Amino acid sequence: MQEYVDFLGVDRPKRLRTPAGITDLHLALPDGCEVVEAKRASSRRFVREALAQLLDYAPHTPRPTIRLSALFPERPADRDLELLHRYGVDCVHRTDPTTFERTPAPQETRASMMPLWQQRRHD
Repeated sequence: MQEYVDFLGVDRPKRLRTPAGITDLHLALPDGCEVVEAKRASSRRFVREALAQLLDYAPHTPRPTIRLSALFPERPADRDLELLHRYGVDCVHRTDPTTFERTPAPQETRASMMPLWQQRRHD
């Protein structure tokens, strides 16, 4: 996570405490926010955990969530990448200790999922 924060050039990374748990990273963007969930491996189990956590956190952000990102130390398998993209979630993975690559979800999928992400929950 620290390598990714350094890569982004974020001076003071923020986490967000929600009724669903604490995010790994919460970024304020001009149009809303991005929630990032980091995992220690990119196997299917960790991809599914990241997806579930991101979908759980998204409705609790103070500003509309416009991007969900799952962060992995290496690129997940194609079928796992497809799973993330099915729900509009971007995949970010390390390509070397100082570089990361984003594989964005299709814009139309993200746009169709955003209303669900932004549905406020009353926990």
